[in-house]
Amino acid sequence: MGGVVPVDALTRLPYHIDIGSSSDIHPAEHAMAFYARRLLVAAAFAITSAATHATVLYDNFGPGMAHDTQNAWIVGHTVDGGNYATYSSFFPTLSGLLSSAAAPVTWGAGALAPVRFEVFTDDGGRPGDVIAQALVGISANGGIVTGTFQGGASLSSQSRYWFGMSTTDPSTYASWHLNAVGALGQHAFTGALGLAPGEWFLQEATLGAFRLDGQVAAIPEPSNALLLALGFLLLAFKRRFPGMSRT
Repeated sequence: MGGVVPVDALTRLPYHIDIGSSSDIHPAEHAMAFYARRLLVAAAFAITSAATHATVLYDNFGPGMAHDTQNAWIVGHTVDGGNYATYSSFFPTLSGLLSSAAAPVTWGAGALAPVRFEVFTDDGGRPGDVIAQALVGISANGGIVTGTFQGGASLSSQSRYWFGMSTTDPSTYASWHLNAVGALGQHAFTGALGLAPGEWFLQEATLGAFRLDGQVAAIPEPSNALLLALGFLLLAFKRRFPGMSRT
């Protein structure tokens, strides 16, 4: 929660802020400093507690996490000796810090080993650098699996990224099911026979189904912002006119 003033720091503010010794201070000045401090604490607490909130950064599932159960992208080992890693491009709906991903994956053959969820930056229309990874267990029965990312990679709604997966065991064959809402875009895979290491095959196609969750910055309620501003104004006023109410 960068840029947010810690509440405990505000609770250490002195009651009398550059307004002379306590024997010189009029009771009204005590009250003004006291209430200014209270306003700052209340506003900072409200803003800090709502500094971020969990939300969906991208989602191409249908209602109730619906997806295409019949068609899928290959992940991992194939009969021709390839080992596919496959990724779909996307633009986040919201900017935020990435926390987790969900996708429908079915194990088919080979080792029943975890797959690796990955998020890449875009590099000229193809996957670039890996910015988030998560190991995810899969089931022979298939279904939607979820992985938690560490580090909180930042995503921007103005930028293209790539989400997808690879296997952790070279013998694993799995399927990443397509979305059922007609979401199309650039899809990339590597590991096919005939492709050099690190070379991507790109095509316009139906994207794999997935959802990305994360944290986004909350906008302070106007009333909280007003409390904070009023508290600072009162303190500034006392600094500017320290003896205004003395008799």
